[in-house]
Amino acid sequence: MRNTIRLIDANLNRVRESLRVLEDIARFIIEDYKKAEEIRKIRHNLHMFLPPAQILIAARDIERDEGRRFESPKKKDWQDVLTKNFAKCEEGLRVLEDFANPNISSLRYQLYGIEKTLLKRVALSGLYLIINTGLCEPVSLARELKDSGLRLIQLRAKDIGLREFIKIAKEIKSLSEEFLLIINDRCDVALAVESWGLHLGEKDMDISDAKRIFPGVIGITCHTLKEAEKAEEGGADYISVGPIFRTSTKPELHPKGLDFISEVKKRVSLPMVAIGGINLENIDLVKERGADAIAVCSAIISQKDIKSAISSYLAIF
Repeated sequence: MRNTIRLIDANLNRVRESLRVLEDIARFIIEDYKKAEEIRKIRHNLHMFLPPAQILIAARDIERDEGRRFESPKKKDWQDVLTKNFAKCEEGLRVLEDFANPNISSLRYQLYGIEKTLLKRVALSGLYLIINTGLCEPVSLARELKDSGLRLIQLRAKDIGLREFIKIAKEIKSLSEEFLLIINDRCDVALAVESWGLHLGEKDMDISDAKRIFPGVIGITCHTLKEAEKAEEGGADYISVGPIFRTSTKPELHPKGLDFISEVKKRVSLPMVAIGGINLENIDLVKERGADAIAVCSAIISQKDIKSAISSYLAIF
């Protein structure tokens, strides 16, 4: 019995420590205060399912615990710390569920949901490159992007047929496991190539229909605050807002300005990709207003040294 109590105590400590790491990353780095609070509540509610602290501490035997000699795996960056602490916490909760209280499963499933939301938000941050088949040779460009640090790529193809679109998307996806490929407009293409994401405009498939058939991340273009709120209510995973500045890609659209980012940020909790006329001269202003990511097209693909251009953007965002 004493060894079982020791097992429970060790896993409780492991879970609580990991939850504190997750809470602080959500609060201070990702700045998702809602999820930070949800993690805090899980940490505080753990004691409701377990033996009293004095019983656990009394059974603790630090000198005989071989675990203190184990080396923790090295982490590359805070994203790696986030991923590994989610895994450690979920494993610990499963042990507590089996040895202490099966009702702990409710906390484990809550954490699964939080993990999905936060990892999605982390993925939808930084630089978001739009590859337009009408402006470049997409596969050649994608080859240049390998090992550049870029993750998010949206493939936009208004000028080619369906089969060619699918062929190009498959080629780009195969180039690197680091690429998170998002297909613009076409749910059928996204399904055919099993892309990470799908981006829908105001004239495309309704998000409720898309969610029934596409299992990946779905983003929505929003030109107004009302559209952004509707996208969140409809279950979008992220929104793109803009154009923030005047853009040659869509000259017919009136710039929304920097205040639009702040306005949407106050009312909508989804990850936000700012788009339209963003370059190295104004990127700092966009970041200050709270955008999670910036979408860039011609400002990068027009450069002779693509990797150098990407590095310049990634150094800021």
